[in-house]
Amino acid sequence: MTLFAAVQISLIQLLPSNNGGEGENSAANALWRSTRWFMYAGILFHLGGASSSVAVVHMAVHLPQTGREIALNQPDSLASRAFFDPGGGHIPLELLRESMEESLLSHWGLGRSWRFSTWHMILCFFLGLISAFLSIILWVWASEGGGAILGASIIPVALIAGSTAHRVLTG
Repeated sequence: MTLFAAVQISLIQLLPSNNGGEGENSAANALWRSTRWFMYAGILFHLGGASSSVAVVHMAVHLPQTGREIALNQPDSLASRAFFDPGGGHIPLELLRESMEESLLSHWGLGRSWRFSTWHMILCFFLGLISAFLSIILWVWASEGGGAILGASIIPVALIAGSTAHRVLTG
């Protein structure tokens, strides 16, 4: 996500400050201001998502240490049974299902902030991506005119269609 923010920071440098000296309230100038606004929004969303992704990685890296602390301080915990049971400790089968991953990791110390951070990361990524696409579409419209907007608007539609087709075909 930081790379997306860096690209948008580079692209924002190429935007004209005023479209050909036209009036402050001209339609062309408003279009360029909208383009700049969506670029700044994309930068902020991508930087917010990048900070959340760092938090998620930090939480994931500390899971083994947190699990050991839980095992030492709470002898009846699942982590304690897994670490100290000579048979290796038996994890209940219902916790091994794919839908129960967060529940299993919570026994090793995964906190509620994990869910908030992951949702924030995903939300910021998609909002930043939408802002980036909108700013590119507005840029093309402002630079090339109304006819090019159709071509620029095909990009997100093609990505969504390709993603949907991939999910359908791969199950």
